[in-house]
Amino acid sequence: MSDRREALIFRHLWNDLISEQQVSPVKSPKGFVLGGQPGAGKSNLVGIIRQELNRNVLIINGDEFRRYHPNFDGIQEQYGIDSPKHTAAFSGHMTERVIEKALREGYNISVEGTFRTTETPMRTLEKMREHGYETAVYIQTAPSEVSWQSTLERYQVMELLGETPRATPKEHHDLVVKLLPQNADTVFLSGKADVFKVFSREGLIFDSRIYKGQIPSIIIDQELHRNTRRLEMLESRIKQESDVLSDFQKKVIYEAEKLIAGLQPADQVHAKINLYDSQLQQIERQILNTDIGFDR
Repeated sequence: MSDRREALIFRHLWNDLISEQQVSPVKSPKGFVLGGQPGAGKSNLVGIIRQELNRNVLIINGDEFRRYHPNFDGIQEQYGIDSPKHTAAFSGHMTERVIEKALREGYNISVEGTFRTTETPMRTLEKMREHGYETAVYIQTAPSEVSWQSTLERYQVMELLGETPRATPKEHHDLVVKLLPQNADTVFLSGKADVFKVFSREGLIFDSRIYKGQIPSIIIDQELHRNTRRLEMLESRIKQESDVLSDFQKKVIYEAEKLIAGLQPADQVHAKINLYDSQLQQIERQILNTDIGFDR
C-alpha cells in the first residue's frame, strides 16, 4: 500500500472515530489500557470508563479497524473465518497510528487488549506517560468456561445478524486464561499504571488504591477458576463416596451426565456442580439418618 493511500485511509478512519464517538481533547487527559481473556466482557469496562469521563473518551479497538483494509471484502470472501489473520497487521498498524495521534492531541483514550503478552500494554502505558497522561489499567475477567461460552455465543449472534463473525480459537482463549494472572502482575509491578483495577462480571474485585501491598494475580486466578475448581472438588468427593451411592443414585448421575454433555460449556459446569452437590447432600442425609437410627 502506498503512503498516500494509507494516509487517505487513516484520515477516513480517524474522522469516523471522532464523528461517531463525539469526543474532544482535554487539559488533563487520562489513558486506560484494558485487558482480559476473550469473552470476559470487556465492553463492561468501556461502559464504566465512559461513565467516569462523561462519555468523553476515545475508545480504541483494533478489531473495529479491520473493515478499513483496502481489500477487506476480498479477504473476507477468500478466507472466511480465518480472515482476521490476514487483516491483523493492518489493524495493528492503524491502532498504533490512532493512539499516537490521540496522545498528541490530548484525547482521553481507552485501548482494548487481552494481556496475552506484557509488551503491548507496557509500551502503550509508557507512551501515555510520556505525553503527561494519568494512566490506568482495567482488567475484566470471568470464569474461564463462561468466557469461552460467550465467544461461541457472540459468533452465533454475529452470523444471525449478517455481520462478519469473529471466531476465537479455543487455544488462544485458553492461552490468555493461562497467562493473564502473571502478565497482570508484571504490568502492575512495573508501576506504569497510576491505578490498577480488576472487575468480575459482578463488579469490582481489586483496586490498587484499596488493596495496598497485594498483587492482582491472586484474585484474577480465583475468578478464572472458581467454578472449575469447585467442580473438581465435587467430582473427587463423588468418586470417594461411590461405594455409598445406591444403584438408583448411580443411575441418576449417569443419565444426568449424558444430558449435560449436550449443553454449552458454562452450562455443563454449573449443571454438574448442582448434580454432584445434590447427590452428596443426599449421602450426608443418609449417613445422618443411619446414625440417628443407631442412637435409638
